[in-house]
Amino acid sequence: MTLVLERVSPDLSIRQLQRNARPVPAAVELGADLTTTTSLQFALAVARPLTVIALYCWASLEGHWKLAVMLVPILFLADVVVVHDLMHHNLSRSKRTNHVSLTILAALMLESGHALEATHAEHHRSFPSKSDPEAYLATWPIWRVLIEGPIYRYKLWYWALRHGNGSRVAAVAAEAMLHFAVVGAAIAASVTGGYAPFTVFVATGIVSSWFFPIVSVTGVHNARAKSQFQQSRTLRGVVVPRAMLGMGYHLEHHLWPMIPSHHLNATAQRCNLILRNNNAAITKTF
Repeated sequence: MTLVLERVSPDLSIRQLQRNARPVPAAVELGADLTTTTSLQFALAVARPLTVIALYCWASLEGHWKLAVMLVPILFLADVVVVHDLMHHNLSRSKRTNHVSLTILAALMLESGHALEATHAEHHRSFPSKSDPEAYLATWPIWRVLIEGPIYRYKLWYWALRHGNGSRVAAVAAEAMLHFAVVGAAIAASVTGGYAPFTVFVATGIVSSWFFPIVSVTGVHNARAKSQFQQSRTLRGVVVPRAMLGMGYHLEHHLWPMIPSHHLNATAQRCNLILRNNNAAITKTF
């Protein structure tokens, strides 16, 4: 269902805008600044995961394995944020830059960026339908989601291959081959006693991905809810939402998917009255 804003004066305050609007105003009505990304913001988004992986390499080579292993989930968070923005084309106006960045940065998580791009677009179109290739397990019990975890990413890839056009299928196939080549190299290295940091990184990444559907689907969606304001969840707090680099504002993301993660905190502040008036699914944290 598409919800639109009543015609209002452009100089209205956000409180007036919220009072006069239907449930979901256009993103530009919340503020034109929310859909912009500067070159510096793009550089910082890309630099975060690259910096963490550099720290991982240093820590593992120096033998600081506890630190190295703790850095892996931090890398995944930083990488998921930028990959998610790239999937929505929210960071770069250049299609080529977006295409190349999506492949490279998703590969750090052993993922196919273009498969995720395809399934995520369909998720936004079809959720909470059972045909949603990403959130089909939103109503499942936790134990069943855990069992699904090891094959979840491959089912997404298969969906993208079945429903993609020629260029997307080629990109997904190439990224899948890279994934299996890296996993194969890691298995060979573990058998032959090869480069330990590489093996540990791949193994930790593979196991971490098994829990991804719990975090990205079960934890932030309620497919049984009737209202779009309860079908996705959001967080409020000073520390936790910021520490999650915007990923805690999932409801805001579903309402305004064109807003990049670095503006979701500001978006959350501007739409508080809208969410409260519609009994949104808000979890208060630190």
